[in-house]
Amino acid sequence: MSYYVETMSSLDVFCEKIHDAHGPRWERGGICVACVAEMMDRSDVSAVRKRAALVSVMRVDAARELLYCEEQRRTHFISSLLKTLFSAVDSSLLDQTVQVLVQVTLDVPSQALLLFILDQTHSRWSDGERASLSSVMFLGKLLDAHPALSQTLTSSRLCVLECVCSALLVSDEDVKAAVCYVMFRIWSSSAAVQTLPDTLRQRMCVLLLHTLSHTHTTALTVNCLGVVKQMCQYSDVVCVLMNLKDGGEDPLLYQPLPLILKKLLLSAQDSLQVVSVRCVCAVLIHAPLHFSSSFIQADLPEFLLEVISGGCSDVLLWSVFSCLLLLSEDPLFFSQCHAVYGVEPLVRSLKETLGKSNTEVQKKGLELLTVILDRQPAAVRLFPTTSEFSAVCDVIVEGVASSCLQVSMCAVRAAAVLLRPSHQSSPVQLADVRRIVEVVMSKLTEQHHKHSRESCSGSKSVTAGVLLQTLTCFDAACRLVQACVCDSSLKDGVCSSQETLESVCVFLLHCCDAACIPAVTGVCERVSSPQVLQLFLSALSCQFSLCPDLMTSFSRKLAASGFIRLTLESKAQLCSGNRNVSLNQICCDFLLKLCMSLISQEHTCTSELQDGLSVLLDVSSVIHSSAQREHTDFRLLYHVSNLAGKLDSSDSKLLLSVFNFLYCFLSVCPSHATDRAVSLLLGNVRLMELLEEVLSASSSSSLLCSCLLLLSSLTLLQHKHSAQVHRSVSVDLHQIIRRLAFSKRHTDTLLIKCSVRFMQVCLDVDTSALLCVCDAALQRPLTSADGALHPIGHSGAMSLMTALSALMLMTQDLMVSAALNCLGSLMGFLRRRSPDTAQHMVCQPWMRFLLFSLLSCDQRLRPAALQLLTQLVCFSGSVSHWRTEVESVCEETEKQGATNLTDDSTHTLRRMFTQCCALSPPGDLRMRMEAIQESLRHLPPSESSSRHMLRVGRVSVCLSDFTVSTQDL
Repeated sequence: MSYYVETMSSLDVFCEKIHDAHGPRWERGGICVACVAEMMDRSDVSAVRKRAALVSVMRVDAARELLYCEEQRRTHFISSLLKTLFSAVDSSLLDQTVQVLVQVTLDVPSQALLLFILDQTHSRWSDGERASLSSVMFLGKLLDAHPALSQTLTSSRLCVLECVCSALLVSDEDVKAAVCYVMFRIWSSSAAVQTLPDTLRQRMCVLLLHTLSHTHTTALTVNCLGVVKQMCQYSDVVCVLMNLKDGGEDPLLYQPLPLILKKLLLSAQDSLQVVSVRCVCAVLIHAPLHFSSSFIQADLPEFLLEVISGGCSDVLLWSVFSCLLLLSEDPLFFSQCHAVYGVEPLVRSLKETLGKSNTEVQKKGLELLTVILDRQPAAVRLFPTTSEFSAVCDVIVEGVASSCLQVSMCAVRAAAVLLRPSHQSSPVQLADVRRIVEVVMSKLTEQHHKHSRESCSGSKSVTAGVLLQTLTCFDAACRLVQACVCDSSLKDGVCSSQETLESVCVFLLHCCDAACIPAVTGVCERVSSPQVLQLFLSALSCQFSLCPDLMTSFSRKLAASGFIRLTLESKAQLCSGNRNVSLNQICCDFLLKLCMSLISQEHTCTSELQDGLSVLLDVSSVIHSSAQREHTDFRLLYHVSNLAGKLDSSDSKLLLSVFNFLYCFLSVCPSHATDRAVSLLLGNVRLMELLEEVLSASSSSSLLCSCLLLLSSLTLLQHKHSAQVHRSVSVDLHQIIRRLAFSKRHTDTLLIKCSVRFMQVCLDVDTSALLCVCDAALQRPLTSADGALHPIGHSGAMSLMTALSALMLMTQDLMVSAALNCLGSLMGFLRRRSPDTAQHMVCQPWMRFLLFSLLSCDQRLRPAALQLLTQLVCFSGSVSHWRTEVESVCEETEKQGATNLTDDSTHTLRRMFTQCCALSPPGDLRMRMEAIQESLRHLPPSESSSRHMLRVGRVSVCLSDFTVSTQDL
C-alpha cells in the first residue's frame, strides 16, 4: 500500500483527461493542485485516489499555499471537502478529509472561514442529511484546534450546537459518543458556558440523563460521564441535574443521576466505576450537605464500601476515598450507620494499601479514617471488640512508621482521634495505646535527630507542623490514661494482662523527658508556636496527676534544664495584650503545679533551685493577681508557707518572692476565704519570726517593702476575723515614724509608701494582738497625753502629722494618696483617743495651707485635694469653717462641667457633697451642692480597681492599698 501511495505522489497518478487541461503554473513540488481540486468533485474517481491526492497536498506546503492563494479557489476546495465529508463512506478518506479541513483552518486563520464551515455544516444538517459520525467528529477536532470557537457555537451559531445535541437521539452510539465530545469541549470553556442559554442547558441535562439511562457501550458511557463531570463545575447546573428525578412530563425517559451513578458502580469495569465516583465528587464539592442526602438515601455509601472491600485499582480506591470523605460531611452518613459497618472494609483496604507504594492513596485513606473517627457519635462505638480495636491500631502503627512523612503525619492525626475515650473497646487496651504512642514518639525522635544532623548545613530543627501533630496525639494519650485513672468505669475496664496503668503512666513521663522536651525546646528556641506550647504544657500538666510520686524529681530536672525560662519567655512573648488566652491559662496552671511540686519537696534548696523557685513564685504572684479568680489554690499557699518556714532571713531573694506571693494571695483572695488564709499563715510561727527579723535587721529595701505590705495585710485580716495569734511580731513604730519624718530624702520612695501604708493599718486597728510595739521611750512612765495616744504618743502623732503633710505636697499620685489615707486614719485615731488633740490639729493654720496648696495646683479637682477637704470638714464637724474652700470646689466644678471630670474626681465629689450636706451647711451652699450632685447623678459609676496589682521593681503592690480611701469618715 505504501508503494501505491508513493506512486500516486507524481503527475502519473492523475488521469490524462484531467491534467491535460492544466498548465505548469498549477504544479508545485510535483503536485498539480488543479487536479486535486477537480478530483474531489468527481464521483468517478475512487476513494483511494482521492485520499492519495489529499495526502500529497498535506506533504507539500507550497502546493497548499497555491491552493489557498485565491479566496474563490479556497472556498471551492473547502466546499468540495465538506461534500466529501457528508457523502463518502470510506473511513480512511473521511479521516483524511477531516485532517485536511482542520489543516486548512490552521493555515488560513480566519473567523470568516470558520463561520463559513459552520454555516455549510448546518445547512447540510438542516437539509435532511443526518449528523454523521465523521461530521460530528470533524466539529470536535475543529473545537480542539480553535478553542474560542466554543463561544461562537453558544452565541452566534447556536443553531449548529442545537443540531449537534439533537444527534444524541439517534441510535448510533458512536455518533452519540462524538456528540458528547463536542459537548465536553463546550463545557470546558467558561466563556462559552456564560453565553449558553438556560433552555439549552436544561435540554443538555435531560439528553445526557436520557442517554446514560439507555446506553449500552462503555465508550458512550465514559463520554457522557465526562460531560456530566465537566458540567458539575457550575453549581446551577448541578442543581438542575440533581433535581431531574424521573423524566416527569418530558417525552424522554431517564433515571435520576444518583441512581444512574449507583448502577455504574455495580459494573465490573474499573473505568466506569472511576468516572462515576468522580462525578459524585464533582456534585458534592459544591454543597455536600445539600446534595449528599440524595446519594446517601440511594445507599451509595454502601456500594462504595462494597467496591473497596472487594479490592480495586489505586485510581478507583483514591476516588472512592475522596467520595466517602465528602459524604461523611453529612450527619445522615453516621445516623444511618454507614461508618459502623464501613470501618471494617476501610481498615482492611488501608492494610492492603499501606503495603504498596502509592502514598496518595494511603494519605487519602488515612484522612477518611480520621474523619470517621472524629465525627462518629460517641454513643455508638466503632470497635466494640478488642480484635477490631487492635486491627485499626495495626493500621495506624504501620502508617506512622511509613517512610513518607506525609503519610506518617496522616496516621498520627488518626491516632490522636482514636485515643479518645469514646473509641476504646472494653476493656481498654493499654498495650495498644502504648504501642501507638511508642511509634509516634519514635517518629518524633527520628525527625528531631534527622534535622539536628542537617542543621550544620542550614536546615531547621524538626518542623513545628510535625511537632504539632505528634504532640496532639501524645496529649490525647495522656488524657485517655488520665481518664482511666480518674474514671472508675474506665479504670475497671482496663486490660492489665500486659500493661498496668502505673507502667503506662511512667512510660508517658519517660516520653515527655526523652522525646517531647528536646523537640519542643528545639522548635520554640527558633520560633515560638502557641499551638505547640499549649499542647505540650497540657500534656506535661497531666503528668502531675499521672505520676505524682515522680514529679518532684522531674520538676527539679525541669528547673535545672532551663525549661521554666523557656515557658516564661514564651508566655511573655505570646500572651501579652490578652492574646492566646487558652495558652496563657495552660502556662499559669503548669507553672503553679510546677511551683507546688518544687516547694513541697523535703530536701534543702540549693542555690540554683532557690533561683528557679524565686522566679516561679514571682510568676505565681503575677498569675494570682491577674487571674482575680474566685477559686484559690490553698494547697499552693500551704506549700509556700511551709517553704517560708525553712528559710533564713539571709535568703533575701527567695524570701522576697515568698513575701510577694503571700501578699498577692491575701490581696486577691475572695472575701469568704480570707479567714482561712490568714489563720493558715498566722499558724506558721517561723513566718512571724522572719517578718520580725527582716523588720529589725534587713538592709534590702525591696524585702522591707514586701515585709511591711504582708504584715499590713495580716494585721488587717487578723483584726477583721479575730484570728488566733500564735506568735506576735515586734515592731518599732517610732523608728518607722522617724524614717518618714527625718530620713525620707535618703529612703527609697517605695519604702516610704509601704511605711505609710503600715502606719495607716496600725492606726486603723488601734490595738492588734499580732503586733507588739517595742520602743525604749515607752518603757518610761508615760504622761497622760502619751498614754492616751499609745503606742505612738503625742510627739509621735505630731511628727507623723508633719511628715504626712510634707508627703502630700509631692507630685506622685500614689504617694499623695497613701499619705492622705494615713492622715485620715491618724485623725480618726486622735478623735477616738483624744478629741481635743484632733480638733486642735484640724484647725491649725498649716492644715489650711496644705489644703490651699492642693487646691491651687493644675488639677484643682484632683481626688486627693477633695478627700482632704472632706476629712477636714468631717473632723471639724462643721462646713462653715471651710466654706471658702467648699465654694471654690463648687465654682470649679460648675466651670469645668460634670461630663468633663475624671471618674475618680466624680466619685470623690459625690462623697464630699454627701458628707457636707449631712453637716447642716448654710442654705444657699446646700442648694448649690445639691444641684451639682444632681448633675453628677446621671454619670456612670466609676469602676473599682480594688484587686489590681502593680509590679514595682521586684515588689508586688495591690493598687487598692495606695488609692484614696472610699470609706465614710
